[in-house]
Amino acid sequence: MAAALSGLHFNYIALASIAASLIAVDGPLLQRASSVVSVDVQTSTPISAQIASLPPDRYYTGYVTNVQSTNDTSILTPDFARVMQAYINRSPMTSALAGCQGSCTAAIRGLGVFAQCSSNTTSIAYGSVTSTESLILANSSDDTVNNTGNTAFDIQFDMGWAQIGDASSIVDHKDRTAGIQMTVSYVVIAEKDTCAGSLTVNTCSLKPAIIEYPVVINNGVMTFSSTASPNYTVIAPLFIPDLPTNSGVFLGGIQLAASNILGSSASVNHGGAGITMTGSLASQYIDINGTGWADEDLIQNSCVIAFRDPTSDLLAIMNEIFFRTAISIANSSGTVQEVVATRTSAETVFKSHYRYLVVAVAISLVCVLVVAPTFWGWWELDWDVALDPITTANAFNAPLLRGEVRYRDTKDILHHVGGMRVVYRGQGFEQML
Repeated sequence: MAAALSGLHFNYIALASIAASLIAVDGPLLQRASSVVSVDVQTSTPISAQIASLPPDRYYTGYVTNVQSTNDTSILTPDFARVMQAYINRSPMTSALAGCQGSCTAAIRGLGVFAQCSSNTTSIAYGSVTSTESLILANSSDDTVNNTGNTAFDIQFDMGWAQIGDASSIVDHKDRTAGIQMTVSYVVIAEKDTCAGSLTVNTCSLKPAIIEYPVVINNGVMTFSSTASPNYTVIAPLFIPDLPTNSGVFLGGIQLAASNILGSSASVNHGGAGITMTGSLASQYIDINGTGWADEDLIQNSCVIAFRDPTSDLLAIMNEIFFRTAISIANSSGTVQEVVATRTSAETVFKSHYRYLVVAVAISLVCVLVVAPTFWGWWELDWDVALDPITTANAFNAPLLRGEVRYRDTKDILHHVGGMRVVYRGQGFEQML
């Protein structure tokens, strides 16, 4: 402060004093130049997962009550019934996992479906709607609903067989591999006067296969990193005849469960009942505003309706059911597969903020350049210079140290006057030192 207010007596030493004081600004700047942050660090780690990629012999998901018909599965096995109950309840997918601490991602092989789909879109015209009743979403069991309308949405699962080898050798499905036939139909009706639009029918042949799933593991709970079926990798198809053995089948129970929980339909009725729906998915995929008509048009014309395509979602659901089945199989059989996972862990590190560091270094350099010239000529002194109190007192010719002797350093000063007794006199205080 004195150097800054020296006025006409301001000199280079005053400037150096100010620069030496400004160096204190570096403290806060250097503190801000680095901070502690948490970052995700990825490392490879081997893990073991108790998940089956192949169904064992005589593992059944359902029973055929009429052994004369291999299509008619009517009862789920207790094990598979628990699998479906866990799916319906959205229970976490857990398995005996070892080697993953925290969060890991891995490609794990399990049971799944290999889908071969074809699509066909045709034009439709259901005819004008004469009813002016409000849009009614009614259950088909209601006797007041006209169920003779035209199909607007439909999901079906049936058993099917694909031929293996020469057709002449096929006897009672023994040379065929079983599969599930999934048929999805949905309409987009855009013309309110004639109920004209388009009907799309997607037909998918679902074959059992070994699928590599991208999964995320958090504290032993597995979730799919993506629910989109195209992100699944088909490793190899499985050829399962699925003939009833002691009335037990592998795919039949899955087909029965899919029909029960995913089967759904909707129809456009002309008897004044509007739209009739069965199952829950039809109402989930209905798109009332998809045609862009005003609300009053919807009230007057129940055929002005559109449905979204549920095919990709259904394939993802089927893969999850198969994957949960693979976990159940492994829990019973003890099947374990070894995979390399990517483990993500949070680590605490220092993060540099270079803008603060640059400013702090610049201030330090300026202060050094200003103060450094004040030391020019230090080599001409013929004694060692220090900043201790005794050497400083000697430099300022303190009365206690005055004399004919030329002291060279602190040690030399103490050698000559170290035994001298001094008195400190302060206000109200006096002590012999």
